[in-house]
Amino acid sequence: MKLSQLLLAIGVVIIAFWVLGFLLKLAGWLIEIALIVGVILVIVALVNRYYEQRSPKGKK
Repeated sequence: MKLSQLLLAIGVVIIAFWVLGFLLKLAGWLIEIALIVGVILVIVALVNRYYEQRSPKGKK
């Protein structure tokens, strides 16, 4: 194997690992955003349930 081919192979491996790291970081951000949205939805549902239980059902 020539030196230029070896350097090219090493460069390709480095770029591949960089892209993989970027994709994993992007996936982490997406999971974090989804977790925040889920927590907000749970809080809204709990507040809604609390107010529904407090309101009198038969009276208008």
